[in-house]
Amino acid sequence: MQHRVIPRVSENDDLCFLTSHGRPVWWKSDRGNAMDNVGKSFTKAVKACKSHKPGRGFYSLRRTYETVAGNSKDQIAVNFAMGHSDDSMATVYRQGIDDQRLIDVAMHVHNWFFGS
Repeated sequence: MQHRVIPRVSENDDLCFLTSHGRPVWWKSDRGNAMDNVGKSFTKAVKACKSHKPGRGFYSLRRTYETVAGNSKDQIAVNFAMGHSDDSMATVYRQGIDDQRLIDVAMHVHNWFFGS
């Protein structure tokens, strides 16, 4: 958060990821259209690292994360980290999720990628 671009409007002060113009990487325009810069930003970063390969984009990263994180055996925490939601009563009743569960999922993926 210390090194990010200054948000263009104060309502985005709590967002971590912003474009170089201070906008969220995903937002809805005044016309209701989804403006999605996530894939573009990811490709830009990968190219800057000289790691770009055709067919390996942001959604490949998400698919891999979902697959590996699912092996942590806490699918509810994985769904939360992925930003997924469902219409089940459990989701309605769930008031939040403990940070440690999210940390455990992140560490599972970290250990898979870097080794224990």
